[in-house]
Amino acid sequence: MIRFYFAFILIFFTVSCGEKLQLGEKATDIKGWVEYQKKIKDHESGNNYYPGYREVELEKLLRNKNLIQFSNRSSDTEFSQSAADKSTFTERGPQNASGRTRAIIIDRADPSGNTYLAASIGGGIWRGVYNTSTLNMTWSNLTPDIENLDFVSLAQSESNPSVMYAGTGERALSGDDNGSGIYKSSDGGNTWSNITPIVSGKIDAGFANVYRIIVDPNDSNTLIIATQYKYYCQSYLFKSTDGGANFSLVYDALSDQGQCIAVTQVVYAPTDFSIQYAATRGGNVIKSVDSGSSWTQTSDFDGFEGGGYYSRNEIAVSHSDPNIIYAGIKSGGSGMPPFMLNVSYDGGLDWHHVEESDKGNSEYLGDNWIGQQGGYNNFIAINPFNDREVYVGDINIHKFSVRDDTTKISQAITDVYSQINSDGVPKINGYVHPDQHTMTTFSDGISKFRLIVGNDGGPAISDFSSDPGVLDKSWQATEFMWAWTPSGSSKPPIDVGYRTTQFYHATKVKGKNQYLGGTQDNGTYLTREPNSNGLQEASRVGSGDGFESVTHWEDPLRMMLTCQNNGCAKIAYDGGVNGPWSFWYVNDFEQDDSEGNPFYTKLESSKQDADMIYGITNNGVIRSENFGDSWEYSKLGSEYEGGEIEVSEANPRFVYAGSYISQNTSIHLSKDWGKTFEPINHPYTGMGGYVSGIYSHPTEDSTVYLLFSYHERAKVLESKDLGNSWKDLSGYPDNFETGTSSNGFPNVGVNALVVMPFDPNIIWIGTEIGLLESTDAGNSWNSVNSNLPYVKINDFEIADQGQIVIATYGRGIWTATIPELMDFKPKESGISLRLSKDTISEDGDISFIKYDLSRDVSPHSPMKLVFSVSGNASAADYEFPKDTLTITNSKPGNISISSIQDVIDESYETIKLKVSHIENGEVIGSDELNLVIEDDDNANSPPGVGFNINRSTINENGDSFDIFIQLSKEPNQGDVEILFGFDGTASDDDFTVSDNPIKISSGTTGKVTLTAVQDEIDEPNESIILKVSSISNAGGALGSIGSVTILDDDEPVPLSLEVVSEGVHIYPNPFVDDIKIELDRSWDGDVEVSIYDMFGRNYKTKNVINSSSNSTHQINISAYNYGLFIIKVKQKERVLIKKLIRRN
Repeated sequence: MIRFYFAFILIFFTVSCGEKLQLGEKATDIKGWVEYQKKIKDHESGNNYYPGYREVELEKLLRNKNLIQFSNRSSDTEFSQSAADKSTFTERGPQNASGRTRAIIIDRADPSGNTYLAASIGGGIWRGVYNTSTLNMTWSNLTPDIENLDFVSLAQSESNPSVMYAGTGERALSGDDNGSGIYKSSDGGNTWSNITPIVSGKIDAGFANVYRIIVDPNDSNTLIIATQYKYYCQSYLFKSTDGGANFSLVYDALSDQGQCIAVTQVVYAPTDFSIQYAATRGGNVIKSVDSGSSWTQTSDFDGFEGGGYYSRNEIAVSHSDPNIIYAGIKSGGSGMPPFMLNVSYDGGLDWHHVEESDKGNSEYLGDNWIGQQGGYNNFIAINPFNDREVYVGDINIHKFSVRDDTTKISQAITDVYSQINSDGVPKINGYVHPDQHTMTTFSDGISKFRLIVGNDGGPAISDFSSDPGVLDKSWQATEFMWAWTPSGSSKPPIDVGYRTTQFYHATKVKGKNQYLGGTQDNGTYLTREPNSNGLQEASRVGSGDGFESVTHWEDPLRMMLTCQNNGCAKIAYDGGVNGPWSFWYVNDFEQDDSEGNPFYTKLESSKQDADMIYGITNNGVIRSENFGDSWEYSKLGSEYEGGEIEVSEANPRFVYAGSYISQNTSIHLSKDWGKTFEPINHPYTGMGGYVSGIYSHPTEDSTVYLLFSYHERAKVLESKDLGNSWKDLSGYPDNFETGTSSNGFPNVGVNALVVMPFDPNIIWIGTEIGLLESTDAGNSWNSVNSNLPYVKINDFEIADQGQIVIATYGRGIWTATIPELMDFKPKESGISLRLSKDTISEDGDISFIKYDLSRDVSPHSPMKLVFSVSGNASAADYEFPKDTLTITNSKPGNISISSIQDVIDESYETIKLKVSHIENGEVIGSDELNLVIEDDDNANSPPGVGFNINRSTINENGDSFDIFIQLSKEPNQGDVEILFGFDGTASDDDFTVSDNPIKISSGTTGKVTLTAVQDEIDEPNESIILKVSSISNAGGALGSIGSVTILDDDEPVPLSLEVVSEGVHIYPNPFVDDIKIELDRSWDGDVEVSIYDMFGRNYKTKNVINSSSNSTHQINISAYNYGLFIIKVKQKERVLIKKLIRRN
């Protein structure tokens, strides 16, 4: 149940405890994301991606655009016009939401120090210009034409500011992947090129991650870079003296220190470039006195004599004395503090442990000044005017004043979680986002300076003073602090326009341009300018790592969000009008820890069943039938490992769940709206791997896609038969073996897929290098070249107003508006209508509205039809007490209309019933029903006609039924002639008709007999819908008069069976409405052709006579759903069975 009392508690916490960690809220967790990426990208075989693969694959795509398509063209390949070419790609923002920033520096081209360069994770490199009058920052992207990589380092020439260098890759910084080496700009950041050394067409693996870069202030061509390959044992320092044209190895960490360590930082003394220091993760600081050409170790850190170890450390050198170095050290081991501060006054010959003074802050005693994420967030900087004042960053930012006795007095200058000095008082600068990554300073050279920080939320800058950042409200940062509370700062946020947020998922609110999405590090955002046609700002409405969210298709006021590990599950019922205060916590979505709540929280709903919500654990499926008011949990068997869940877009009764596919585990399928699940077939025998996505088809309910992200293996697998058989659309070798693609699909990770509802030949794929499109159902692929960046796409969602919502990792939320999508409606259950009587007498006679359904009505979304009434009958002539027909999964609907007797001599009166509104369904065929009320007051009027059908079912073995015709009197204006028509699932070959049309010359009765034809085909019970097409010389309504079911008596055809026979060519496949069957002369004579659905039920059977002049036969099934069909061609003992796909 929803905790409706929680608002009071939450308000109390906020008022009384300032920015204290809220009940139920969660901080971010980079480790979970790293582990998730490893699962879907690092194959157990060890054959994995090489450094720089994304850039190689993007260049290959752009170079070969359109070439693969034509080389793969065959005579029966259908091509469609590109949807991307007709799309309008719109960046939605949020404008006020930025993402993780590991490097931010002062642009030396601006001597005022008011221009910044920032390197984001997944969002590229940006320039920000600060207006000291308005206190606003204006941002522009500098890397729109290269893939949005994980940029982690920046350096600029002091002597030639037009020269800049940027490094990529987070591997040793608790990131998820290798980078793509080092980039250079020679024109102030307007254009960039990769200058990494190339070996055999790939970047040198030793340059996979470029953590730090320093440039000689007097020579823009001389630089030192700290690098690492995938493993700690491969970490180096390289030097270039020609601007990156060539690099020389100047330090090998393994060779020097005899252990696997990573060189994560290199710095130079501000007063002397020849003196340099480098930090090693797990090893000693190293030093160079010859401008980085050679290196030696400094002494061991102080404070570790009793054991323990240290991992990542950050170092800073005095602005005035090259021998003064500080180190912020992440430590560990039994009895060790989590962090230590060391200082050396002699260039590293001796290090001194700087502990908290007994006159200092008791909260910092025992070196308890930093959190447990020091391998992820860690920086250190020195006051440019005072070597005794040091700034360190972990979760928060701290200032240390070092005393003469080498102790310190500490203060927290930001305190986002209120963990320092926890005395119940609101804390200083709690709005500065947590998880600090980098700090630099800018000074006036006299006494004032500014602190410039990059953290998980983006940029933050302090005031410009002699003691910056220490007063409350002295920072400018992002609009929201770590969770969702506004900063409260009187100064404007400085990240507006720095659109670098990493979204996991995004969805749209129906009817307006409003978007809800979960992000890495920065919670969940709800945009707040629904009338905007472009960029807009957003409110943060959830904390932690915001993962998947849903909005209600029928009620735009309802929405749900989550955070990592199935946490923070909250629902709004007012459209989020009050921002985070609109969202209420729900119980029972997060399961017991033993069930394995996944880091990457999944949430799925259905447009047709908008109240249904699904989630997953490692062991089972979570399910709600009432949009989160209550939840039920089903634990699945040993063949299941959770990770993904997908509700069929075409038919919500089908729900897929799972993640790992191996000999013992499989994806599972539910055919009953998530109540029970069974494993489906493995795509390949013996394969082992995690899917990176499960996606369905918007119009074909038997089609499903599995996405994979492993190196050189199949990326997109398609099943047209509910997972019974599979086909690779990405052109890689069979059986999940390694190789290259034959149809232009790039060798990168894939995360998202969408099929266009208006043209199933068009498929979009979201990859690590942007958007791919196929216009021929996956036979060939091309990169989409538009204003949408070459950015990692994590998810797609088809929405209303012609939009596809695109969640990117590093560039926020985008949409693609496509003209053909403007009329999109989710595929609903179809209903065909008829009347039990099309003519009723005036004396209180009654007619019922009857119907047939194309598929089951969902148990959670009843179908409702509202009828309007027109015609020449007045309201006094009939009673229609209920105008709404409601059909549920368990109860058929019932609605009727009856006549009212009068004594007025009048002609026959007509009533037209028209469907004016329908919910959760669509009308197949006519949405009008015509009824005639036969007058009994005029002797000279023509006779009225009534019909009666003597049976509702007949057997297939020659059984029959009669249509009895009753005239109200003998014909008086000539022969009464009635022509019947027949619809329904039964074909013309399934029955015979005795007389059609029938003539009645005298008397008042007539009879037409229909007889079933026996066949040997297993098929579902078939319906014959009886219609009156025309009536002459009598009064009566045209249209449906009833239906009869033919009961089948044959054995079913197995869905999985395919039987091959010579001399038969069936095409096209896929087909739209018509199937053509070509038979050679060996099939001459009578041939029976039958069509089945995916459940083995027969839809249609046709008997044909094959001959030399009649060898091509056609069957039309336009009246049926899209999806999988089985065709059976039979002649005596000779049989062919084949699977076909019907697409729109």
